[in-house]
Amino acid sequence: MIMLLAFIAMLAGQAIFELVFQAIGSSNAAASEAMNIVSMIAFQCIYLAVYFVYTRKRGIRSSFSVGNKISVISIVFAVVIAVVCFFGFSGLSQLFEVLLSKTGYQTPGIEANSTIAIIFLAITTVLVAPVGEETIFRSALLSGVERTYLSDVWAAVVSGAMFAIMHINPSQTVYQFFLGASAAYVMLKCRNVIAAMIIHGISNLMAILLSFTDMGSKISQFYVMQIGHNAVVTVVFCALLPAVAVVTVWLICKVIFKTEKKKYPDKFHKKLICIDENTLEPVFDGEEDGSACTNKSRQAKLKREFVVRSGEKVGFFGNNTYEIAFGAFTVFAVILWLAMFVALIQG
Repeated sequence: MIMLLAFIAMLAGQAIFELVFQAIGSSNAAASEAMNIVSMIAFQCIYLAVYFVYTRKRGIRSSFSVGNKISVISIVFAVVIAVVCFFGFSGLSQLFEVLLSKTGYQTPGIEANSTIAIIFLAITTVLVAPVGEETIFRSALLSGVERTYLSDVWAAVVSGAMFAIMHINPSQTVYQFFLGASAAYVMLKCRNVIAAMIIHGISNLMAILLSFTDMGSKISQFYVMQIGHNAVVTVVFCALLPAVAVVTVWLICKVIFKTEKKKYPDKFHKKLICIDENTLEPVFDGEEDGSACTNKSRQAKLKREFVVRSGEKVGFFGNNTYEIAFGAFTVFAVILWLAMFVALIQG
């Protein structure tokens, strides 16, 4: 529900800023740049406002609050994962852009024509955007999703998919999916949204450097000239490196999980293994051998029913409106993404 509210609020804000952009006109470049940065900040404020109003009204707390303790080693690993994601998935993202270009789609660039504009753009994308977006797409969304029958991997995939769709930018789909899923998986293992914010912020910083520095221009030119045109480079950057990046993130997350659980065990809740088919009581990790949970075809239904019964205590969604709200939001977001894609191609 909180995702749906945030999305509706964002669309309302986007409509208002679109009217302002039209009033300013495209001739005033400086004013357009300023309004673009202001709108980016405003969207993050909208996300945070929806989050804090919703959580205060319902009296709930995210499982991944910034108040949870986090070790220094996890913060360092978050920086490492950001670099791994950037270089591991950029090639695959470039290949997707090459395929999009064959349909007539032109990838929009980052616009900032003055030093002050670049500075404000960096502050907005590196500091402000990660706070707002990670609060919604990781902290809020996963507080509900992780307690369903989804595993950590599938919960991360859901988060990454929603993160990619919500950007409503076809060219960013592949990279934002992998970045979002990686940030979600890290957060699930360390139980603190700060790790996801760091990954997001470092990734955006590297994108800024790639767009506005000479070294970045050379790297970008290499991607454009080689990927999709040179078979060896394409295989290395679009198959081998993404696979290495996925494995690297997974291995680092195993270390993060062991470190965090050893230092701060109180922030980890017991994992739901199954529902006892005789008593209909939950069986958590380490409690029983699971001998009364043998009917696999029945377990998914029993787990969903348990989440509904205990939803007011454990999640952001609270009751059986979770499936309806999340499903409606997903369908609406996908339709909007497809409409934007078609409009961009035709335009």
